[in-house]
Amino acid sequence: MGAGSRAADGGETLGGGVESPDVRRASDPAAFADGGQAVASLLARAFRDNPMNRAVLRRSPDARVRANQLGARMLLRVAETSGHVLVAEAGAGGPSGALIGFEPFRPPAPSASLAQALLLLRQGLRAALRWGAVQAELASIRPDDPHWTLAMVGVDPDRQGAGIGAGLVARWVDGIAAVPAPAWVETDRLELVPFYQRFGFEPEARCTVHGVEVAGLRRPEP
Repeated sequence: MGAGSRAADGGETLGGGVESPDVRRASDPAAFADGGQAVASLLARAFRDNPMNRAVLRRSPDARVRANQLGARMLLRVAETSGHVLVAEAGAGGPSGALIGFEPFRPPAPSASLAQALLLLRQGLRAALRWGAVQAELASIRPDDPHWTLAMVGVDPDRQGAGIGAGLVARWVDGIAAVPAPAWVETDRLELVPFYQRFGFEPEARCTVHGVEVAGLRRPEP
């Protein structure tokens, strides 16, 4: 609002020819090559000015980026156990885009919840409480049945508008067909609803928290 070389062989295809169900096999090798620092930095910049980010953090742009890095690291830790990370154009200059998705039948490890709590508290108690209110409100609109979750897709601000995000989502949608289930995404940028509709998502619910409206979109099981 989810690295390949360290995994065992075998499983189903999940985007770009990489294999699952091993979570690290389902991620691009570049995702965790440096401990996830490059991807976390990219996502921190990409979401700096999102409406919910501004409403929760209430800080300067640079301070929001620093706080976002903690949140992105948290999400990457969870993705190591129950999700996957796709990375676009990860070269000498770093990634230009990244997508984190979660699987329908693989709950996060207990250690992931602890990491989430600790990292959020490092953003400050007030911000952590505001994020808690966001998660509680979003939980009220999320589907109850097992589903894929497109948790985050971000593109380097200097590269936005070049089709990088669309390429990542297209890879992800193609890959999740290996395990048929509905898919879910949320966005606090309502102008992006038509973007997700291009990939088969349709608006299903909305909520408002901290004055920001969030749309929940569902993609039917193929």
